Amino acid sequence: MKPSQEQIEHLRRSLTMVMRNVITSVPPPPSMAKLPMMQFKCLQLVIEREGSKLVDIAQALGVALPSASRLVERLVRQGLVERKPDPYDRRAVRLTLTERSREAASQLHSERLAHLSDCIKEMDPELLNKIIEALDVLAATSNQLHFPEEDAYPILPIGLNVDRLSSENTIVHQ
Repeated sequence: MKPSQEQIEHLRRSLTMVMRNVITSVPPPPSMAKLPMMQFKCLQLVIEREGSKLVDIAQALGVALPSASRLVERLVRQGLVERKPDPYDRRAVRLTLTERSREAASQLHSERLAHLSDCIKEMDPELLNKIIEALDVLAATSNQLHFPEEDAYPILPIGLNVDRLSSENTIVHQ
């Protein structure tokens, strides 16, 4: 059954409110706060997909390779991203975080998790699990629409303790 326009609009408003109140209400650390929007988006992609090739970041941003290269170069000059040679392709570079940006990203992630925890601490655990299941389905569906050839954001089972994902989306415990 196709969702009604009212349902779609209600979901859009709710998701927007959650993003605004839970995610974006926690300000980024100073090293990230003054970045122009496209540089911030680029850095977010490197954080989420560390070790990606420049061409993959360009595609995810929806920009041409030269534009992505300029964005990355600005992040390199600010000490937030490093270009590393691809061991399997001499023409390609892999993008990694510097220690400074890794610490800032970790701090931001921790603060966002703490804020989210405050928002859901009084929620019924059964309802919370239903919300998580529904969001997992929505995330997987939207991911498939935007990245049909890859699994850029795998949905992990509840309770899986993961420190981070490698560039190949395999679990890395630190």
